[in-house]
Amino acid sequence: MNSEKCYSFDKFREEFKPYGLTCETWIPRVMPRYDRHNEIEINYLPQGNITYLRHNEKITIYLTKNYCNDIKANDIGDAVGLHSDYANHIFKKAFGTTISDYIAELRIAHAQRKLLTTDMSITDIAYECGFNSIARFNATFFKKIQCTPREYKKKIVK
Repeated sequence: MNSEKCYSFDKFREEFKPYGLTCETWIPRVMPRYDRHNEIEINYLPQGNITYLRHNEKITIYLTKNYCNDIKANDIGDAVGLHSDYANHIFKKAFGTTISDYIAELRIAHAQRKLLTTDMSITDIAYECGFNSIARFNATFFKKIQCTPREYKKKIVK
């Protein structure tokens, strides 16, 4: 990537401060460590364009800031200036996962941290992490971690 392209890209990034960006010539992906909210890695897609990359960066930052809230598809579209279906399409095309799955991963990672570092009840953790019901929290936690939150906490405490 030549320095002229980097400059023209960086001059549009002011709105994303303090979030860092790493550009490489690999397939785009969100960093797997969900606790590193200020280091979102979005790789440069040679056949894509900078606008496409900026949209995905906006979506990722919006989700990172708001995953504990009740997020609707229209909220994401409105926040990044795209139709919600198109926002989900470009996100999945770039990262290989849907926006709703990514939100679930963020919420579960947050719940894991809470289970490890606090004495909060599992119910309180579920609601604080953005889940609307205990059943949904338990089902999502089990799907992602292969155990219930209670089992997870018991395993870690030992």
